Amino acid sequence: MLGLIAVLGMIVEQPAFAQKVYAPPDVVVDFGSLAIPRDPPVGSIYERSIGQPWGATGSPSCTVTRTGTVNNGTAIPINRNVYATPMGNVGVILQYTSGINGPYTHSTTENFDLSSNPNYGMYRRIAFYVYGPVGKGPATAVMPSLTITWSGSCIPTVTSTISASGDVVLTQATCTVLTSSVDVVLPKISTSALPAVNSTAGATPFSIGLDCGAIGSGKLYVTLTDQTTPGNRSNLLALTPASTATGVQVQVLNGGTAISYGPDSAAAKNTNQILLAASGGLSKVNLTAQYVRTGALTPGTIGGVATFTMSYQ
Repeated sequence: MLGLIAVLGMIVEQPAFAQKVYAPPDVVVDFGSLAIPRDPPVGSIYERSIGQPWGATGSPSCTVTRTGTVNNGTAIPINRNVYATPMGNVGVILQYTSGINGPYTHSTTENFDLSSNPNYGMYRRIAFYVYGPVGKGPATAVMPSLTITWSGSCIPTVTSTISASGDVVLTQATCTVLTSSVDVVLPKISTSALPAVNSTAGATPFSIGLDCGAIGSGKLYVTLTDQTTPGNRSNLLALTPASTATGVQVQVLNGGTAISYGPDSAAAKNTNQILLAASGGLSKVNLTAQYVRTGALTPGTIGGVATFTMSYQ
């Protein structure tokens, strides 16, 4: 009895493509720590764009199709071209151009005849888009990316991906207040030093220490708030209950102009918020406190308490 075992081996070879598309390399755009001003307007964009060539070798005889796909992308409701990121109310735009000067897109399918013109180019764009109060809105766990794919029957499929670095952090540039509390002692004066309503006396300078080395091109504002009467919007600081004098109050001046009081808020355009500086390196704010007569005088003591709230914009 003769037993035979036959083994049939088959080798399937992948087609060798003489025609190929060369695509730009994958790109991770490192925004580092991106400083943005307080309360940026909705629609503010911080972007990077990269121009790169692509094309073919061997003059492909087939149609080459290019498509874009956003990975891990959840479009925000107000703009379907912006995708949520791990940063609340900051989305990302991921796009590429149709040719060097064509319009930006993120998902358009295009067909190319590379047999006569094998050389092309494009820009790829990644941008952060503010669509609400920064850091206070919904966020995603993963940063989206954009993958562009070239395919065709006569070429091997190739891809190229653009994304932001995983450590992208958006921070608001700030100033550090070095003087958190200031006691201003006005000199003793006689009632004769204030002969009429609105007359002033006892001007006493004081300062608030700051470190604003990172203010950059932003602006620094301050709001003073009357602690005794928080709703006070005048430029006269309300007297504390322990005060015994009447007909006199305190004003705080900035550069000779009496400061009016506002709500305790750092929001942009807060009521009676005043501009202090428009460039970096600010080391202190120089102010002056003084008596101002407001009515019939009764000798005694006075006191007032105000807070200050800085706002970088």
